[in-house]
Order: sequence, then structure tokens, then C-alpha cells
Amino acid sequence: MNHYELGNHIHNLRVTRGFTQRDVAEKLSISDKAISKWENGTSQPSVYNLQKLADIFDITLEELLKVSKENQEKQITKIVITGGLLSGKSTCCQEVKKHFSKKGYKVVIIPSMEAILESNGFADFDNYEELLKNHLEFEKTFNNLIQAMDDNKILVLYDGASLDIKRMCTKREFTTICNTLGISPESIRNSYDAVFHLKSISKWDTKLFDKLNDNNNIDSSLAISLDDKIIDAWIAHANYRMIDCNVSIENKSKKLINEIAKFLNEDERFYVEKKYLINIPDISYLDKLGGCSKVKMTLTYLNSSSEQCDIKLLLRDEDGKKFYQKIIKGNNKKSTIALTAEEYIDELDNKMIDRNPIIKYRYSFIYHSVYYKIDIFEDKDFSILEVDLLNSHETIKFPSFIKVLKDVSDDPNYKNYNLSKK
Repeated sequence: MNHYELGNHIHNLRVTRGFTQRDVAEKLSISDKAISKWENGTSQPSVYNLQKLADIFDITLEELLKVSKENQEKQITKIVITGGLLSGKSTCCQEVKKHFSKKGYKVVIIPSMEAILESNGFADFDNYEELLKNHLEFEKTFNNLIQAMDDNKILVLYDGASLDIKRMCTKREFTTICNTLGISPESIRNSYDAVFHLKSISKWDTKLFDKLNDNNNIDSSLAISLDDKIIDAWIAHANYRMIDCNVSIENKSKKLINEIAKFLNEDERFYVEKKYLINIPDISYLDKLGGCSKVKMTLTYLNSSSEQCDIKLLLRDEDGKKFYQKIIKGNNKKSTIALTAEEYIDELDNKMIDRNPIIKYRYSFIYHSVYYKIDIFEDKDFSILEVDLLNSHETIKFPSFIKVLKDVSDDPNYKNYNLSKK
């Protein structure tokens, strides 16, 4: 076992037992910075500390030094499949389940609390605070059941999720509800690993929507408005994708499967990632742009014991609320670990001395059914536009306020790692 594998194993054992790095450090009478270095793979515990770690985790030394399917932490991926009325969510969820079950995943579909209430005669339930509270408890119950499963590779599909409730009320009302429950919209959104939005058919063909729709209380104009509100609720998620509506349900399912496969680092990689160098746009215009989200991001690269492994810290600041993550890339795999503020600060002691933190503001928005991300850096005289296409021949309709300088999709100079060089 190399240093990185052992460090990752120690991290998994610590997290699953509910210990912080400081908790373990105090039990060993050493600094928490040493624990951080062990978990990063930049140093390794002594034989004495290895035995003490095994005692703390209540396992044998042999179990600590052996990483196998039986003692690895579960790989649980939580994916939200959301969308408006007549978007095909439930059908697509079943197709995704069929596909990834064949790939060796245990696939679990969690229905929304709204759907359960509606199917049992509570279609007009409008106590949104109670609805959100019970929805979160409902999902928590399923999550506990999933943790108890014997399977090691589990894909959880939410057929609609808690934040969808935001479409039913104003932003202020929803914020008030969250404050009452002691939770923020941002923390709800970031509790899921990825979000895939299936657009309502109302946005493609209103006549067809009216023909197929059996809800007399919702016409095509209201359906479009509700779809937009769902987009607004989720678009700031770090792993957000949109599936367009002007395709058959079969092709919609295929596009969704392709998207999820890409996110899971599976063999199907049908998406084309395009990156463009652009002039810095008018920030005041972006701040006023409807449906545009803004997140401040700070990326800090850490030392790694392997040249094949890329480790970085990500701090996301959304309206003053901070979220901390550790991202590890290597061997065509990517894992993201949530950190506490204390753990994040400790990890910073291992930052690379020849790299500067990258501080940027990410603006995300939809234009002509395409999802755009613009990164505006604090210390650069240019911006970068990112867009994902289903194929390399797809035509991009750039917004008029964007001045494209050149395609840098294959230029390593514009990768975050190289942009961070001192």
C-alpha cells in the first residue's frame, strides 16, 4: 500500500467513525497537522502510531494496513433528477437505473415527498415549511437505510428533491422557512453530489404540452415559469447539467445517461467540454442578469506524494455562506470530501509553495438551452467561458455580451493548475 492509499484509508476510517482530525490527534498526543499529512499521503505514521490508530478505530493492525472491498468506505453517489411538468423525470430515472445496474451499481430511486402526498390525496398541501421539514427527514431515513446496505457502489437517484419546493414560494418566503428550520438553501443544495435538470416539454412545444397535460390548474405559461424557478433553485450547484426538451423521451434518457456516466468517470464519455478565452464581461450586467448565479471560489493546490495524483482544496462562498471541500484526482478517478472549517485550515498547511491560490467568481446561467459558466479571476486580465456540448459539431450561440477571443479547450496553459503558478 502506498502513502496515498493508506492516507485515504485512514481518512475514510476517521470520517465513518465521526472523528475530526483534532479528535484523533488528541488521542495520539500529536498535532492535528500530522494527521493531515498522513491523510494527504505526504508522510506516514510510525509503527507505534499505526497500532494506536488501529486501537482508536477498533480494528486490528492487519485490517488497518489492508484496503479491500470489504473494509473500504461505501461509494455512495447522490444524484438529483429534477425538472418541470412533463419533463420525463420518472421514466428517465428508470432507464438510468437499468443502465447502471448493468454496470455493477446498486441503484436506488427515492421519490419526492410531494409525489407521495399527491398520489395519496394531498395534492393541495400548501404548508411549505412542514413539507420541507418532512422531505428532509424522509430523505434522511432513506440515507440511513442506504448506509446499512452491504453494497459498496451505490447510485442514489432522487426523482425530484427537497429544493424543488422552492418553486412554490418566493425567495424570501423560502429563506424564512429555512431559517426557521435552522438550515440554509445552499447547504441543502450542496448535500447532493450532482444535479441534472430535465426541461419541461412546455418550453419546446406549448400546444403539445397543453394536449398531453392533464392538470387543468397548470397551463403552458405557468409550467414554463415553474420550470424556470426549479432551474433557479439548483443552478449554482457545482455539478449542474441541463437536458434539453426538444428530443424524444428515449433520446432524453440517453443524454441523461451520458451525463451521469461522465460525472461517474465511467467509460461513456460522449460529452465535449469546450473552454474559451473571453474578454472580461460587464460584471454589473451579469449581477443583474435574470437566472444567473454567482459563487466565489478559492482553489488551493496541496502537495501530493504521487505525480499522478492532483489534490486541491475548494472553498465556495455563496452569499457569505462557506462550504469546504477536498478534491482528489488520480487514475481517471475523482473523489470529493466535505471538510469542516477547522479541517480546511489545517489542510492549508500542506499547500504547494510554488502555486498561488486561484480566486475567481463563477457566474452560471442558461442561454438558448445551453448551460454557460464564466470565471472572472481576481488577478487576471481575461475571463474563461466553459460550456459542455453533446458533440463537437453542435453550434454554440454565444450571448451578445460575450466577446470570444479564442478556443482554449486543448491549451494546458489555461488549466487551473497552470494558472496557479507563481
